[in-house]
Amino acid sequence: LQLTHTPDGESSPKWSPDGKYLSFLSSRTGLNHGQLWLMDRRGGEARKLTDIKGEIGDYTWAPDGKRIALLGLTFKPNTDDMRDAPSLAIIPALQQAGAHIAAHDPIGMDQAQSLFTQAKSIGAKQG
Repeated sequence: LQLTHTPDGESSPKWSPDGKYLSFLSSRTGLNHGQLWLMDRRGGEARKLTDIKGEIGDYTWAPDGKRIALLGLTFKPNTDDMRDAPSLAIIPALQQAGAHIAAHDPIGMDQAQSLFTQAKSIGAKQG
């Protein structure tokens, strides 16, 4: 069963927990890196949720289907360096699309929280 068609291909399809939406990564529209897309199960065109410079390696739906979890907010692992971090573009783009974000970074949480203080929908826990 083919639900989408693009010469660039799609990957990482995941149904929302309520079964209403299909999300996937795609480099359609001529981009050389995958973006997160969302498609209603009833049909219609897919809607691009992100428009970032970096690559999205993976993503997951929260069990309630209302949040997207991001792990690793810094520019590179094991630092608190937020310069050019993909999360600086990903979080606002997802929020603009209506997503509620749960975010965590094992090292850079303090640095990330200072940059996202205006983002009311970020729920972050240290741990």
